Amino acid sequence: MKKIIYALVFFLVLFGCDKENKTQNDKFCKVDDPINELIWLKNIIAEASNPTTIHSCSYKNNEGFLVDFCVGCPDGLVVFFDCDSNVLCEFGGIDGRNSCPDFDFEVMEKKLIWTNKE
Repeated sequence: MKKIIYALVFFLVLFGCDKENKTQNDKFCKVDDPINELIWLKNIIAEASNPTTIHSCSYKNNEGFLVDFCVGCPDGLVVFFDCDSNVLCEFGGIDGRNSCPDFDFEVMEKKLIWTNKE
């Protein structure tokens, strides 16, 4: 009887671990590949003519994307979008916007996911 239980436990451990089985919690913005799966983000990339960067990050429990539309430009605009393309924060621009002054302190898991900057 013990051999059957040991064999059963062994097979459950061996075949019960699926590393490729991602849950919704493992995905960023509920997708595997935001650059190719989020149409609005794809459009930003297609229209990028200036040096641009896109970072995935979280701000105050909101997953989203920090887009610098003109890296190194003195009046460049940086925008934090949520997963549905809603603007949550804006920084810079000719009028010096800063709608989220605590962004640098509250941003988490910032990761570069796309750039055309050389």
